[in-house]
Amino acid sequence: MFDPFSHGQFLHGVERNDFWNWIAGRRWFGGKARKVIEWRVDEIRAAGWGCIAEVDVTYADGREVYAVPLAWREGDCGVASIASRDGRVLCDATATAEFRDWLFQALEPGAALPRLFPGGGVPESKVLTVEQSNTSIVYGEKLFVKLYRRLVKGPNPDAEITRYLSDVAGFPHVPAFGGSVTWHGASLALAVSLTPNEGDAWPLALAAARAFFASGEMGDWLERAALLGRRTGEMHSALLRGSGDDFAPESFTARDLEELERGITHLESATRAALGGRVEALPSAAAQLARNYLARPGRGIFCDLPSGAVKTRTHGDYHLGQVLWTGADFVIIDFEGEPSRTLAERRAKRSPLRDVAGMLRSFHYAAYAAGGGDTAERWVERSQTAFLDAWKEAAPDLHAGLGLLPLFIEEKALYELAYEMNNRPDWIGIPLRALG
Repeated sequence: MFDPFSHGQFLHGVERNDFWNWIAGRRWFGGKARKVIEWRVDEIRAAGWGCIAEVDVTYADGREVYAVPLAWREGDCGVASIASRDGRVLCDATATAEFRDWLFQALEPGAALPRLFPGGGVPESKVLTVEQSNTSIVYGEKLFVKLYRRLVKGPNPDAEITRYLSDVAGFPHVPAFGGSVTWHGASLALAVSLTPNEGDAWPLALAAARAFFASGEMGDWLERAALLGRRTGEMHSALLRGSGDDFAPESFTARDLEELERGITHLESATRAALGGRVEALPSAAAQLARNYLARPGRGIFCDLPSGAVKTRTHGDYHLGQVLWTGADFVIIDFEGEPSRTLAERRAKRSPLRDVAGMLRSFHYAAYAAGGGDTAERWVERSQTAFLDAWKEAAPDLHAGLGLLPLFIEEKALYELAYEMNNRPDWIGIPLRALG
């Protein structure tokens, strides 16, 4: 290891604080709420256009490594500008065509890439301006590349599942797999076909809920909710047909059920303890919901082991924001899993009902984010029923696991409650209503 700030390397002349403050202010930096003990640049790997700095961040409760492509350029790079020295600007290299060309050429191509660009060559590219947990680059208005900022060594579930569904199962309602880039044992980028769309399903649901609150009419929303349920069931059925160590289904065992119930019990205990100390600081309506929840006895949802229930690879973080609406159909995206979980957890086989629970909870969120009111629960119930009935029809071989659904809904609501306590206390009433 070396310190490039003191050894005259690529970052010579750049103030450490300038570099760190720029990183800490990025949307893709996930440690904003954690206590940083130390950060350092462990390694800088040079290329013709500049370098990729690997920034190792140590927290009080763990560590992360981030990939930061860097380049020196003449003139200002806008929001990508990090620091200046001797009339030159150090910038995030994603702003440069040279880096984006290199990334395209580094792709290990999937089946879709030669179909998208049969003439070869490097297409024109641009960085999407909306900041996310990753950086998004579009090539030739045909290929969408997700540049991962947090480096995790090992197989990337997003690439694994997208490639399986697209190239092996032939499931048409995911973007076609275009390729990937592995960077010294970690996934650096994933390329998929660009899906023309009108946005994800979250604003679609918000608009439908608001229309219902105003008129009492569901319009075409139930048909869309059912279509989403059908596509979800078809995805789960495709994953059920997997083979090999990574994708073959497994039985959901008594041990799996025991671990699930033990995990929910522990999560509820910890969440109740944290909530008890924050009730008085909550908005009045949420505070009353919290008091009602804390006054009730502990969890009472249990189930017998469902005979024939299975575990498969799943989406892992399924909600309305993970589905694109094309204007006529849905396309399912983002198979990374929950970012807070380890790679092993995100690649683990789980009951598909966990995905179902995530989407059912997302309908509940949409209703109250849209304004709630006395008719909110009626919109939620009708939306959930349309989705679930269609899922059952599309995934007949997965009905054995339906007895687990209440457990997964409870688990999801508890995770939501813990999240909202720490991030959006004004939204805490949404999971509390589900747990009440």
